[in-house]
Amino acid sequence: MIEVVSLTKRYGERLALDDVTFDVPAGSITAFVGPNGAGKTTLMKIACGLLDATSGLALVDDEPFAKAADPLRTMGICLGPESLPGRMGGMRFLDYVARTQGGTARTPRDLFQAVGLVDERLPIGRYSTGMRQRLCVALAMLGEPANLILDEPMNGLDLVGVRWLRETLRAEAQRGAAILLSSHILSELTVVADRVVMISAGTVVRQGRLQDVVARQGRRGVYVEGPDNEALSRLIAAAGWHYERRGPGFLVQHDDPMVLARRCVETGVAFRHLSEASASLEDAFFETATMGVE
Repeated sequence: MIEVVSLTKRYGERLALDDVTFDVPAGSITAFVGPNGAGKTTLMKIACGLLDATSGLALVDDEPFAKAADPLRTMGICLGPESLPGRMGGMRFLDYVARTQGGTARTPRDLFQAVGLVDERLPIGRYSTGMRQRLCVALAMLGEPANLILDEPMNGLDLVGVRWLRETLRAEAQRGAAILLSSHILSELTVVADRVVMISAGTVVRQGRLQDVVARQGRRGVYVEGPDNEALSRLIAAAGWHYERRGPGFLVQHDDPMVLARRCVETGVAFRHLSEASASLEDAFFETATMGVE
């Protein structure tokens, strides 16, 4: 379990994190989302022992990660592939980490292959971005850790890689791992996450089960598009409904799509698509983004 308790981080006069509190239960995937600069990476680095907090605590299985007796089995960390050694082969690097950390729960070669890497001798410096991400995730999972922190692990992955990562994280959660995952691919987080923590300007603005956070957005209205959008807009305005342009059509603030459909039929205004527009994690994210960034 990962626990963040009243965590605050200042850089001089700048407040990067302001009294942040949440937890990541064992056996769950918590999506950590917010605008760029909201404090996500800062918090993750503090939880991993790479930065000191100004005040508050970040605990991994009831103690700071820096005090863990067996770091690889306590928490796997993927904060980006930038620090991977460019001249060393990926397989050799995993083996080196396993040996210097006193052995691991998983065999480096099996894990190397499990994450979809093939050429054991290819220097990491010649890896694509997606290959580096796969190696970074493999490194995080070496010790079969009880907790995982992954910062934007989907960056650079193709569709096959994203699906692989989704299935991998689900398997880790089913094994009992507590997973804190940040990503800007919100549609993928909706599929894989159980919980969500939204942060803006260093402050948690929403948290809880993902479906509950999304449900708070309420019904978003009715989406409609047609061959004559000018006629559609006149009809919507005449009915007194608020609306906004959304792609090739309009998002109308109304609860019942059938009412709009009947109005179109009665007035002879054609439409080619009309449906209820439900709330999404993306809606919640953009509302969060308007609350400001650090």
